[in-house]
Amino acid sequence: MNEVFNPSLVISAGPSGKKALDFLNNMLLETPEHFLNLIECCDVESIDEIKSELQEIVDNKLLSAKNLNKLVDLGYKVRNENIEGVKINIYVLWDMYSAEISASELIELIYGLNYGNVDKSQYSGVSLYIMPIAHKEWAYNEEEKLRGVNNLNTIVKFITKQENMINIDSKIYLLHSISKDGTRISKEELEYISSHLIYLNIVPSKHPSLSYFNQRILMHEGDFKVGTIGISALSVRKDKLLKEFSGYLCFDLMERAISFEKYIDYSPYDSFRNIKSSVHINELKNGVPFIDGNEPKLKSNEAIEVNLTDNIWDYPRIMKNWEGVFEQKYLGEIKKKIDKSSSDIASRAKEAINRDLNEISLSYSLKQGENFLLELLKNAEGQSTGHGTKAPKDISYLNETLKKKAYNYPNYMGFIVKIIILTSFLLYSSNNLFFPYLSMVMRIIYVVLLIGLISSLTWLDYKYKVKKFNNFIKTYIDEVYKNSGILVKQYMENKLAEVQKSIIDYINERIVEVAEGIENCKKVRSDILATAEYNDLDDENLITSLLDFKDRRRFYEAQSKDLGRIYSGLAAKLSDLKQFREEAIKETIEEYSLEASKSYIALDFYEFLKFKYGEDLNEGISSWIDKGLIKSKELLQYNNSRELERHGMFVATKGFVEATKDVLNSKLCGYEISTIDGEDIFIDSISIIKLTLGVELSSITPFMNIREGNNI
Repeated sequence: MNEVFNPSLVISAGPSGKKALDFLNNMLLETPEHFLNLIECCDVESIDEIKSELQEIVDNKLLSAKNLNKLVDLGYKVRNENIEGVKINIYVLWDMYSAEISASELIELIYGLNYGNVDKSQYSGVSLYIMPIAHKEWAYNEEEKLRGVNNLNTIVKFITKQENMINIDSKIYLLHSISKDGTRISKEELEYISSHLIYLNIVPSKHPSLSYFNQRILMHEGDFKVGTIGISALSVRKDKLLKEFSGYLCFDLMERAISFEKYIDYSPYDSFRNIKSSVHINELKNGVPFIDGNEPKLKSNEAIEVNLTDNIWDYPRIMKNWEGVFEQKYLGEIKKKIDKSSSDIASRAKEAINRDLNEISLSYSLKQGENFLLELLKNAEGQSTGHGTKAPKDISYLNETLKKKAYNYPNYMGFIVKIIILTSFLLYSSNNLFFPYLSMVMRIIYVVLLIGLISSLTWLDYKYKVKKFNNFIKTYIDEVYKNSGILVKQYMENKLAEVQKSIIDYINERIVEVAEGIENCKKVRSDILATAEYNDLDDENLITSLLDFKDRRRFYEAQSKDLGRIYSGLAAKLSDLKQFREEAIKETIEEYSLEASKSYIALDFYEFLKFKYGEDLNEGISSWIDKGLIKSKELLQYNNSRELERHGMFVATKGFVEATKDVLNSKLCGYEISTIDGEDIFIDSISIIKLTLGVELSSITPFMNIREGNNI
């Protein structure tokens, strides 16, 4: 490769200089990083402390061995053929009448920087291109005009000093709103032209357009410091094309979000499993100690057994206290588990719904997300809440019954009285009936046996009553466990109903949110539509737009765009689909669309030409060259009092030159063909450039119009 690339520093001063610098920055957006590492753009608003900043740029960027060697490895020429040093190009974009800083001071400051050459009296390897942008003089007052021309005059005197000409190779290309033939050029076009020329001189080429000087100029350099440029270019304004392309893409992304839908089997999604009542019931039962069977009954809890005493009359109180402990410790803990499980179920279901909704909405569209929610809602509303458990019995009667039993149960004294009464009655009866017929011994034996029998029967009756109490207590406890099982199951069913309602409410809330997002997207789409229908972008006369409005629309439609993939890329920029409801979504989508559009217009101008002309490429280029040669007037009015140095160039990429060489050779006799070439280098134009040097400062219109007495 023989392409030359020089580290470049571009400095702007004044409003027009800043606008030109902005144009240049847009042109450099597609430039590979290994070139950008050796390019710096700097807007100067104040001379104070700018020297140290510029020196740091030269030291740490433009003369970085690492950055320079990277280009050497890639095959580019970065060193001057005549010296061992690295050649640096410095460009100054100067608003001649509106800049508040002194351009002459800025130029002196540039000359004062250290460029690494040992002998300061020798060539530093720096080329300085000064581009004053001069608007029509009658738009400014006398003070502004005088300040501008005096600054320019001071600069010319400074750069023509012998030592300065040796140290830095400098040229002034003055761009004026009045061309040589008197036609007017807009200030904005001058700004764009200056950045366009600098861009063509920065990108790698075999013959950088502004760097061409023949031997006559070098031998009489002092006479060839001031000149101007004529240009005619066929261009695609990629900055504006990018904006328009991204507008169309943004509109299509909004349209996709609003209306795209396709058939999807939603059943595999977690959301549908997490709203099933059967799953919820099993999870609510998990950890609840039910005994398997037809009737819900809790398992016995040994930790809260009934501790009965020998005092039967204390049983009602003991059982009442036990019921309280049972309800607090056993039922209370079970209900806490159910509460936690129901809360976990609802949270997990909502998380799954949110996750799946985000995935579907951000992968496909908001419309698809809405369809998902509607299907999910239908499924959720069809789930059983499980109500069917019979109402629990009122078991308060058990304690009342126990109280009655205890109240009717005699104590020990009662049993003794009972024995005495029965014994007395039987002895009295026996004495009257058959005691007279018994001997004393038999009477004694009879009495003893009678007392023993009565005592035994009474004792057995006591034990039987105790056993009946114990059986009743067991029945009491069993009924409590049964009834509590019913209560727990009912509690579970109520919680299940709450969970289902909570899930349904959540789904409805998300449906509303998605609907609001869709409405907001419709509004954004309408706003985009209102600004997307641009008029033809370029009304310049020297920079002709290759593509008109219809071409640009056709170019967008012709690009193979995977909207699904691009939409998914947008999803990666969003953390939640709720952002579609926010006003900021317009800015987010516009920024994303702008970034996503860059790859589609990262094409060499030759590709745009083939798109525009197709098989009629040579005819189209031939017609444009005929017009361009006429249009490319010098951008300055002056009186030609001596022989000038003129040089014509045609700048295009290597592929285009090879494809149209027959047309170029026949149409551009006397013009040097400069090819732009390099890996990943895409220029946005083909340009006819006429360089003129050797113009006398006093013969230029702005100087001739200075009033007498104010002459410089």
